[in-house]
Amino acid sequence: METISFKCPEKLAKKLNGESKLRKIPKSDLLRQALEFYLFQRGITPQVSIYSLSKDLCGSLRGPEDLSQNPAYLEGYGQ
Repeated sequence: METISFKCPEKLAKKLNGESKLRKIPKSDLLRQALEFYLFQRGITPQVSIYSLSKDLCGSLRGPEDLSQNPAYLEGYGQ
């Protein structure tokens, strides 16, 4: 996860501390949720690809690399 720092007015920092204690969650989690909500409300969504959703699975299986091109793997298929 990337770390980001920013300057925050004292009044806002106090509100953040209070809400963090009230919800019993770290300030970073609260800020992350608030930023995600704000971006969602603005219609800004992250670009998601099939690869990014399944990259943990890529390469996890063993077997022939390309079943669609090798005629040896198609023998007897569909009979």
